[in-house]
Parts: sequence; C-alpha cells; structure tokens
Amino acid sequence: MNFRKMLSGIPHAMSSIYIDKALEQRYVEEFESEWMRVYNLVEQGKKEGSWDKEKSDKIREEAFMKAFEVSENEEIAALVSDDFGLMFEAKSLKIKDKWLDDMAFEYEYGHFPYGRL
Repeated sequence: MNFRKMLSGIPHAMSSIYIDKALEQRYVEEFESEWMRVYNLVEQGKKEGSWDKEKSDKIREEAFMKAFEVSENEEIAALVSDDFGLMFEAKSLKIKDKWLDDMAFEYEYGHFPYGRL
C-alpha cells in the first residue's frame, strides 16, 4: 500500500462523489460487515503485535483534513480517516486481506470506496 499515493488521491475521490449517495452506500451491510471484519482482525492483531500509534494518528489526521478540505463534510472525512487508520494499522501488523487491498486500490485510483468492492 502506497499511503502517499492514496493520500494524494483523496481530493479527486472527494470531488467526484455525491456525498449523500456515498454515505448511504457506506452503511450497506455488504460494505459495513467487511469493514468490521477487517477492523476486528486489526484489533486482535494489536493485542499480539506492535504498531506505531503516533504515525497512525498522523495519517488519520492528514486523511481527515484532505477529505474535509474538499468535501466540507465531517462524516465523510471521518470515514476516510478511519479507512486510512485501518489500512495503516493492518499493514503495520502485517495483516493481509483481499478486501482491504481492494479498498486501498480504490483510494490509490482516486475513488471513495463504498458498496461492493
């Protein structure tokens, strides 16, 4: 995962979405259950491994600021921040997951991930 590339794609991702539709699609069962599945893997990994919380917080903050700057929507910005935190922490803990890779791919190519990946 190339976090610099993904972070640089946030403005494009935010400018090309309809916020209401994107939010609606983020909370569909298919997306939300996969996100929570990976989140639980990461939380379990944190109990057994080490990760850089300070760096995770910085990446999350940068992702939030970039998303908010373009979207002017705190909910979208918070979701982007959570995604970047999840991706960074999974990578730090060496957690491999196809769904997470698909979400990272969306960001790398300037798309806000939602719905079926």
